[in-house]
Amino acid sequence: MHRTSTIAGPRQLPTRPSAPAGTVSAAPSSSPYVVLVAGYAGSGKSEFSRRVSEGLAWPLLDKDSLSGPLVEGLISRITGDPNDRHSQQYLNLVRPLEYQALLDSTLDNVRAGLSAVVTAPFLLELSNPQWVSQLRNVLKTLDAKLHIVWVDCDEHMMRARITQRGAGRDTWKLNNWDDYIRSVNPEPFRVTADDVVDNTLEAFTSLEQAASKFIASVAAPTSAVRAVAW
Repeated sequence: MHRTSTIAGPRQLPTRPSAPAGTVSAAPSSSPYVVLVAGYAGSGKSEFSRRVSEGLAWPLLDKDSLSGPLVEGLISRITGDPNDRHSQQYLNLVRPLEYQALLDSTLDNVRAGLSAVVTAPFLLELSNPQWVSQLRNVLKTLDAKLHIVWVDCDEHMMRARITQRGAGRDTWKLNNWDDYIRSVNPEPFRVTADDVVDNTLEAFTSLEQAASKFIASVAAPTSAVRAVAW
């Protein structure tokens, strides 16, 4: 099954201005850090992102939370189905807008000197090396660092999570599971990612443990870590 879509690209923004003389910056001394957490629907990326966000006290930018209601209203006017996430109308007209909003929100935080945890599937984006390179370059101009995390999951776990959460946007996937699962190929994303989190049935560690390990070994040096009781 082949689907096409345009891809929203990160807009080039001016570098973050220095604080005026005599003022004290509230930003951490280290560069802002963008943790981009990607994965297929039901992989556990939202839970992983939440744990990392809470553990570091960094803003969490979740695509569905930022633009979900707007997307439902817009696609409903276009196709009559608020849960449409598979038609060419959605892929070409709506999807680029919601990803652009997510990227713009991310860069707004970075320009303010804030690190952020950003989560969405990012399937089309991470499949495009030029998009990844462009994002890294834009963040570099803002003196920020990018770390891509791919959350791996197996088919049975993904289907169980999707079924359990009962989100309308997953209706097409569940009703056309065989077609949907044929489009799932995590290998290219494992190669692109800086870190791969194993959230399969055979994983040696839990998602909570994986988040704690990530905070300690990768993100912790950039920010003070607060203790969170999960």
